[in-house]
Amino acid sequence: MTRPAPGLGASLVMPFAPIAWPRNRVNRANAHYHPPAYRKWRAAAAIWLSANWPHEPVSSPVLVELVLVAMRPKRGKLPAPRGDIDNYVKSVFDAFNGVVWEDDAQVVELRARKEYGPEAMISAFVQVLSQAT
Repeated sequence: MTRPAPGLGASLVMPFAPIAWPRNRVNRANAHYHPPAYRKWRAAAAIWLSANWPHEPVSSPVLVELVLVAMRPKRGKLPAPRGDIDNYVKSVFDAFNGVVWEDDAQVVELRARKEYGPEAMISAFVQVLSQAT
């Protein structure tokens, strides 16, 4: 596996419906957890990324561009998918941690858009930025 060189980027299209990052839940024992649907999505995304991301995790600062495409519901008139865009981004970043980059704290620039489309998917472009001296 290789690391993308500074200034170069890598793209990928994940065949997953974007999911908004849910708030932690608390059980009777006061333990915090994520809902099962989110844990299942994150596990499936991690497996897919491990098989399809051809590089080692990046350790440099990165620029990320995301297009989050959801299928339009049969009923409803919202112009964009329901949910805050930052929560969709958090879900993708959780899946990318340890595979695309070491930690999402490395993201220094972000462009994101959510929209409806004929197929649900997550399109990502990750550009390695040169190290600050």
